Amino acid sequence: MPNASLPITGAGPIDSTSSSQAAVPTSAPSAPLVTPTINPDLGKVAIPVAPDYQQRWLDQQVERVALNPHQTYASPGYQIVYWFDPIFGSYIPIGESRGPFEVQVTFRVKGEAVTSLGIPFNKADPTHNYGLAVPDAIVQRMKSVNKDGWVEVFIRKTSDITPK
Repeated sequence: MPNASLPITGAGPIDSTSSSQAAVPTSAPSAPLVTPTINPDLGKVAIPVAPDYQQRWLDQQVERVALNPHQTYASPGYQIVYWFDPIFGSYIPIGESRGPFEVQVTFRVKGEAVTSLGIPFNKADPTHNYGLAVPDAIVQRMKSVNKDGWVEVFIRKTSDITPK
């Protein structure tokens, strides 16, 4: 029967040659000192600055034509409304709309043959939200791009979308 007064450690005898007591070198090996050199051509290299969010959006477009004054277009059928998220560089469908809408610009997205219609959008402005139920997470990203909430969304023009 074990003696209840002795503590049970389960560790057994201590090994005095354990690896935790490794020898520490007394001096580091000496290496020759090297003086760094700078390539003079590197001083001429211009590091590109990340474009602002508006510029990232404009860089996605070709043949951009501003409409001044804005024109009203109408679509009898539902059209998908897209927003370019310049933070992630992706096109996000934010809903479908039909009926009249205000167009501020026409353009083509790079790599696409179809004309797109740029529409001013602000979720907080009932006259410029077109009844779209945009998720709060997307609205917050829109606000991070433009603090007042105004962004340009777009619809790809089809044959049934006409100016009024």
